[in-house]
Amino acid sequence: MSSHSHSCTVDASLQFLTTTAQRPLTKVVLIAVLTGYLIARLYILYSTQTAVISFGVVVGLQVLLLYIALAYGWRVGLTVAISIVLFHMLLLLLAQELGHYSMGDRITYNVGIIALNFAAGYISDLNRRLLATLKANHMNVQKLQQQYAKLQQLVQRDSLTQLYNRRYFYEQAEALLGVARASGRSLGIILLDLDRFKQINDTYGHVVGDRVLQAVGICLATEPGVIAARLGGEEFSIVQADAEIPCLLHRAERLRAAIAALTFEELAASLRVTASFGVTAVLTSDRSLDRAIARADAALYEAKRQGRNCIRVRQEQGVAD
Repeated sequence: MSSHSHSCTVDASLQFLTTTAQRPLTKVVLIAVLTGYLIARLYILYSTQTAVISFGVVVGLQVLLLYIALAYGWRVGLTVAISIVLFHMLLLLLAQELGHYSMGDRITYNVGIIALNFAAGYISDLNRRLLATLKANHMNVQKLQQQYAKLQQLVQRDSLTQLYNRRYFYEQAEALLGVARASGRSLGIILLDLDRFKQINDTYGHVVGDRVLQAVGICLATEPGVIAARLGGEEFSIVQADAEIPCLLHRAERLRAAIAALTFEELAASLRVTASFGVTAVLTSDRSLDRAIARADAALYEAKRQGRNCIRVRQEQGVAD
């Protein structure tokens, strides 16, 4: 037979197996063949004379049983094959007790032992490879999670102060604004800007200026229940849910005092680090977050004009979008 004919035969057999596995009748046939196989094998065990035709029936049913089992995939076929070997070994042990233990049974028993050892080694190897794959996948997942956390840190955080950046602040503030509108709760905004920070940078350099920004960032980061961010340069912001003006003023005053108490060896004693604050609460008439931030910004510059290192509130509705 040519190699082409052999290939066609194999393909036809595989196609038949695939088609057979999809038929509802296959399970019934499989059970019927298995039942016939067990009856024939038990007949051989308990008969005093083993007929050649009985062995032929057993072998034929065994091959047919494996053939149908393979229609469900190699795992099912392997399971059935191991089950047949185990069944043979059980019957051979019973045959020894009944005195029907022939040379052929001895050979079958030894072949069964070899087959079981091979199957056990194969399954053990599959198990080792599976565990190695799972371990590698777990390490890859951990690595991806670490990389995602670093990426999220870069996207959300200001690299100098480790506060949230402008983009993340606006995203979270918009989300809180939506919740406040839906629930009727209040939402407060605090803006602060360091006083005469350009003078510090120009006199002592950007290294000292960065240290000042980092120290202010630590003051804001320790505030509980708020989202604090560096909007850019020396300007910072805070958004707080469920906060009325008195609560916001209390928080702003605590931050103002904490910043004014900061000391730096590099700065002259006459040059203190202070900040001006603008405070507002979101109104029901605010059609956007920008309107509320514009009011806080106006209050901030009012504090600058009135001597710096102080807090001002802007709550009227006259600030345009």
